[in-house]
Amino acid sequence: MMTQTVVVVLASLVALSGAVPTLEGYAHFLNFTELFYEAPRLYSFYYRSDDTYFYGGVVCKLETVDSWCGFGFSNSTGMLMSDAIIGWYGGADQKLVGDFYLGGQTNPSEPACINGAAVCRDDWITNLECQNNAELISMDRVTEGSGDSFLVIQWARPILATDQCDRNVTFGEPISIVFAVGQVDSEAVWPENIRQHSARPVEANSFILQLGAGTTGTTGITTGTTGTTGTTGTTGTTGITTGVAGTTGTTGTTGTTGTTGTTGVMTTGTTGTTGLPNCDNLTQKCKDACSPKQVLSCRCVNFTPKYDCGDVAAAPTQFSLFSISSSAVMAVIFFWLVGVF
Repeated sequence: MMTQTVVVVLASLVALSGAVPTLEGYAHFLNFTELFYEAPRLYSFYYRSDDTYFYGGVVCKLETVDSWCGFGFSNSTGMLMSDAIIGWYGGADQKLVGDFYLGGQTNPSEPACINGAAVCRDDWITNLECQNNAELISMDRVTEGSGDSFLVIQWARPILATDQCDRNVTFGEPISIVFAVGQVDSEAVWPENIRQHSARPVEANSFILQLGAGTTGTTGITTGTTGTTGTTGTTGTTGITTGVAGTTGTTGTTGTTGTTGTTGVMTTGTTGTTGLPNCDNLTQKCKDACSPKQVLSCRCVNFTPKYDCGDVAAAPTQFSLFSISSSAVMAVIFFWLVGVF
């Protein structure tokens, strides 16, 4: 339980016959109806705060008449490791709410919760010395004209975490919120009767909560004072029949809007240098690679020199017509001289 007494003015429940219930007296409102994974399901969340406490009001459509509603702050993108508040209406004498740590998907039980490895009420996690820090303000179950039932829960919890099972409520910056609806086991007792959710979002959704208490305007006096009756005389004067109109109550002040978080600065990284292609001076690179052999072919493939090398062929013997003709003439002259002498 909380170590300090929570002093609050209960927000009024507006539940007209045949209408979906709403809450008044809260500074802010979030609509989770369209965020459910299976199909849209009415789930409204009202909230306000003061210097110490965060006050929440939940209006959720029930799966069956005997169902629970939960709301929590997540440390991740899912249900696990969330700090949650779960409420269940078991009758006029069983309006129950608890502070839970979602350490696993196992149903609540004291043996499973010694180390927090299940859906655990905080005060069951003995090794972490956690406490139940949720306080019920009011709870009602409302049935509208169509037969649909709604659970309306109003609770309070400290803004700052008081143990390892809780997390701080932050304002003016993104915070992950989870919520769900589920049924209970009629054969078990609270909170061991809680069973896994039957309606939930795909993942935790990020919201920016605003600071603000919000007050409700006072109700104006609607009936005037009764006129006095005339005195009895011969004729008798007529009494005043219309009273003075009552004054209208002043409108409550609206809670201040939380400051907007500063915009992050985005810096652009420097562009990396482009590597130089390897085909500059291609001809010379091919010659150098093939030396002392001859370059047969030289080309560039994917910025890489490609070449074929071979041996230098010997030059063919050249015979000139002139040298052949001169030898023949000399031979004729020689044999002619021999014949003469």
